[in-house]
Amino acid sequence: MALFGSYGRGDAGVGSDLDLLLIDTASSGPQHQRLLAWPLAELPLSCDALVLTPTEHAELLASGSAMAAALQRDSRWLWQR
Repeated sequence: MALFGSYGRGDAGVGSDLDLLLIDTASSGPQHQRLLAWPLAELPLSCDALVLTPTEHAELLASGSAMAAALQRDSRWLWQR
């Protein structure tokens, strides 16, 4: 699990939401279904999450996209296996 966005960069302020990257080996289906496995509504602030398998994560990072660059630059890993 990693933070990215303003919390990952360290410049979050009042009203900032939490952007989470969740790597889940058991994930399948579209994002809206993947999110149901995570109790994000219990968090004390607004949260956006991206749930990827390890393979999807590696492919995204290798893609060279703007999202890949932002994740590589801003992600702060909270927990890894």
